[in-house]
Amino acid sequence: MENTANMKKISAFVSCFLVENAPDNVIGIWEGKENMEKFRKFFEDNIKLSVKKLHFTNLVNKDPNKPKKNKSAYIYFCADKREEVKKTLGENYKPKDVIKELGKLWKESNVNVDSKKNLVKYYSMARKDKERYLNEMEEYVEPSLDELISLHRSKKKKKKSVDTDKPKKPRSTYLFFCADRREEVKQKFTENYKAKDVNKELGKLWKELKENSSNEDMERYENMVKQDKERYDKEMKEYTLKYSENLIEG
Repeated sequence: MENTANMKKISAFVSCFLVENAPDNVIGIWEGKENMEKFRKFFEDNIKLSVKKLHFTNLVNKDPNKPKKNKSAYIYFCADKREEVKKTLGENYKPKDVIKELGKLWKESNVNVDSKKNLVKYYSMARKDKERYLNEMEEYVEPSLDELISLHRSKKKKKKSVDTDKPKKPRSTYLFFCADRREEVKQKFTENYKAKDVNKELGKLWKELKENSSNEDMERYENMVKQDKERYDKEMKEYTLKYSENLIEG
């Protein structure tokens, strides 16, 4: 719809130009049915080509076979010094603190002549990785747009990939309770029970448990939640730091 409107605007502009600058018969030829059909086809084909090129540019960067970009000396330095910096900061560090401290150490090492000698190996690693990247890019054959679109569509059809590195979220007291009592509840039913029957009974028992404020079981589940939250926070700290460094690596 928008393309049609733009085509009409261009056509009107050309018509005005011809009225002012061309012989009388030219405007009639331009606005004729045959010429307008040619212009419409030309306009639509070029719009499709522009969109296709833009789509190709976006897709080519997502080619899984494209050689991985080479790492910088700084990235190698961070990978080598990360654990050392984390120990220096102590248990209560944040991922941004580690990144900030690594940046500070890198800057100081580049300024200090003696420390700069220790960076030689990282620059050497970066140089070798760049050579690897350039060699692989020479052999890399960029796929056609149709191939990339086909690959892109097949990926979309697949189930959304799961980030296996991402820590599992902490469980609630109710989930710990259900995991603890599920088998016990199942035994109360016959073989023909349904999952909703078990869940309903668990919900009933959970309500009773909450109403008994002095129940030791509730305190046990709350301790489980506390420990699981600590586990999650620690793992997320590691995950976020790793993710941040991957973004820098690009």
